[in-house]
Amino acid sequence: MILQLVEILAPSLRLPEWTMNFILVLLIVGFIIAVILSWIYDVTPKGIEKTGPVKQSKKNRKDNSQAKAVSRFENSIAVLPFQDMSPQKDQEYFCDGMTEELINELTHVESLKVIARTSVFAFKDKYKDIREIGNKLDVKTILEGSIRKDGNRLRITAQLINIADGAHIWSEAYSRNMEDVFAIQEEISLAIVNTLKVKLLGKEKAAIEKRHTDNLEAYMFFLRGKQLRQRKDLDSFNRALEYLDKSIAIDPDFASAYAEIALTYVLMGWFCCIYLNSKLRNKIIDYANKALELDDYISDAYIALALTWELFDNDQVKAEEYARKALALMPGNPEAIQEHGFILGRMGNFQAAIQRMESTIALDPLSVLANNGLGYTYFYQGHFRLAIKQMQNILVLDPEFYPAQYIISLSSVEIGEYQNALSALSKCSQSNPLVVGHQGYIYAKAGRIEESNKTMEKLKTLFSEDPLLEFLLAIIYVGLGEIDLAFDNLRKSQAKHGFFYRDRTIGADFRIDNLREDPRFEKLNYY
Repeated sequence: MILQLVEILAPSLRLPEWTMNFILVLLIVGFIIAVILSWIYDVTPKGIEKTGPVKQSKKNRKDNSQAKAVSRFENSIAVLPFQDMSPQKDQEYFCDGMTEELINELTHVESLKVIARTSVFAFKDKYKDIREIGNKLDVKTILEGSIRKDGNRLRITAQLINIADGAHIWSEAYSRNMEDVFAIQEEISLAIVNTLKVKLLGKEKAAIEKRHTDNLEAYMFFLRGKQLRQRKDLDSFNRALEYLDKSIAIDPDFASAYAEIALTYVLMGWFCCIYLNSKLRNKIIDYANKALELDDYISDAYIALALTWELFDNDQVKAEEYARKALALMPGNPEAIQEHGFILGRMGNFQAAIQRMESTIALDPLSVLANNGLGYTYFYQGHFRLAIKQMQNILVLDPEFYPAQYIISLSSVEIGEYQNALSALSKCSQSNPLVVGHQGYIYAKAGRIEESNKTMEKLKTLFSEDPLLEFLLAIIYVGLGEIDLAFDNLRKSQAKHGFFYRDRTIGADFRIDNLREDPRFEKLNYY
């Protein structure tokens, strides 16, 4: 354009003949200089900045692993809880079980994004617009249906809906005897896959068609057990185990029931703060191995083993091996993905752990636990403000999820916001020794020595028999700068239980960081 402009103006300005050649040379030289400068500098919203080294750029670039996780899916679906249309309205467990079994079967298909149970059950008994649900869950299709059980007769209706226009792209009604429930589940799953034109691998089709029991009574007890396990309180865990025990008593070869028992014991220990003693650990291992002995294609058995080796044995290499096996069987299982993320975090691979946690949220966006996993990982990586923001997002989903307030408090202390730390902690249960101990630590860090000392006395009075006591006293002494007393209490705690990880991984306690370089720290035989 410049050359054309010069050519037009040259005659009227009486420019010499060599002008065009001179301008051309200037443009070539200028182009080379511009390329060099663009290589060295970047134009950003903040102004012109020097381009960093390639490795640094890759490291600092935001890795949108959630997009990665979703990009491998050809299609996406959410299976909404089936409605109980039975005359007595007494088949909720069966409707929930049917929903969960369909989710599990479809989760075997690697190229199909299947929203997890927690997120779809958030819409149970809530009559919302299908498109709104689809947009919230970020799926293209939704399966909804109903179940009517009258005596031994079963009527199941199901329809697959396209979110884009609300059209029914597939529907079917099944009217059969109860014994045909396994065949109906299989037919619905395969119909969905065919309708969405998803290409099934041989192992995926085999997983959908596989029946883990032919005994209807054993299957019904199994469904009741699974439904109760989801409530995650001690009474429900124990009742779930009763139903699952009945299930394997009726069908001793029911592999999925053994795996469910193993997983229930692990989660009961986790959610109900029951320490995994050697007796409980061996029970979990035995049930999981029995499941795999009967059928080595049971993902939940591998998840139970991964959790056990991670939490009880602190063998992250072995735990990661089992987590990978679980993912190989069910690539879209958010529980397996999240567990793998926690293990990677314990191994110090935080970037991979964050990717796993983001992938879990993509499959289970409304799950408090899925979102909590990402918040925990941010916290243990030292991204305290990101952790606080993520935990605040969780409190929108569940204002009474107190672990989020605890992490907000821990994070706030690390950035020196002591009043915010105390405010968040005040919303947690004061009957929890972790909460009281952390309160004493905050007082110590804030220079409120008298209040910190009173909190230590409170700990000794209320939790004199608690195995956490000496560890929490050590934490407070660290805050007070009393390092010798901190080590004295850590040695006492060592005789009871190990409560922190030696290396900077998920589980490593920031509050004792200034002890790690002390020679006495190496003599403590903790994780």
